[in-house]
Formats: sequence, structure tokens, C-alpha cells
Amino acid sequence: MLPLPECRPLADAGWLSDAPWFIEHSSQEWTTRLNLSRRELVLAAVAAVDWLLPLWESARPSDSAPVRAVDAARSHPIAPTENLRKHARAVAKACTASRERSMGYEHRIAEAARSVALASAATSDAGTADSVAETFAKVEEHALYAFAVIGTYDGKERSVREEMLNRIKPVAAAAAGG
Repeated sequence: MLPLPECRPLADAGWLSDAPWFIEHSSQEWTTRLNLSRRELVLAAVAAVDWLLPLWESARPSDSAPVRAVDAARSHPIAPTENLRKHARAVAKACTASRERSMGYEHRIAEAARSVALASAATSDAGTADSVAETFAKVEEHALYAFAVIGTYDGKERSVREEMLNRIKPVAAAAAGG
């Protein structure tokens, strides 16, 4: 049976003035409304993927590519040198191989990790935003898939999006200086 990600109700939405919009819209659309810098967007994506990494590690303990990809993005959200960008692209490529080995259950986690590594390797605001949007989408897709497998559908989009917002709140709070 596929392990379910923990979902908590949105805690203290005061940091997010238009929280209802985020709950009603796919997470892939969030990058335009979060009002975060490139660096902060990547860190928000890292926080979202961190939610699912324990599921990956328990299901595939011998495959560390997604963990390495997220760690690379966390260490260098905006890879400042060509060598760091090459490293981020290399761990992203390793995630592609992990995805192929895990088709059926955890592959979206590997895809999310791949996207966050590519976000850190991007050289433009648009490239970063696109990769972060893809990261958010894959995190949301995996969580919704996990609930669908056990036949739980009603209201899960809201629950999943609230938990994703809970995960990125510390990044947004730090960006706002609080």
C-alpha cells in the first residue's frame, strides 16, 4: 500500500493575504502570486519536496538521487557558477533515471526533485519559475495520487494545497523579514 503524506489544515494564513486563491488554484499557478525572489522560490520548492522525501527514502532506500538533487538545490538555490549548475543538472539527470526505475508509485517524487534541481541551475527568472511550478505540480500530483489509490477523493485538493502552503510558509516568512 502506498504511504499517505500527512496533511494538516492551513495554520495561520496571515502571512498569505490571498490564501483562498491559493487553495482554489493548482499549485502550478502559484509562482506568479508568491511574490518571492528566485532564491526564495527555489527554497519554497525545496520545502514542498521535503514533504515527500521521507516517502521516497522509505520506499527506495538505495536510490539517493532525489535526496541529492534536493540537497543541491537547498545548498545553492541559485547556482552561482557553471560548475554548480552542471552539478545540479547532473543530479537532475540522475532523478530521471530514478523516475524510470520507480514508475507506478513514487516517480512523481523523483520528478519533483529533478525539477527543483533544474530550478537551481536555471539562469533566468523565467527558467526558475517554470521549474518551480513543475516542482509544485509534481508534489501536488503525488499527494493526490496517494489519496486516490486508497479511494479518498473528496476535499483532498484543499488538504494537499494547505499542507504545501504550511511547508513553504517559513520561506515566505523569512522573505518578509519575520
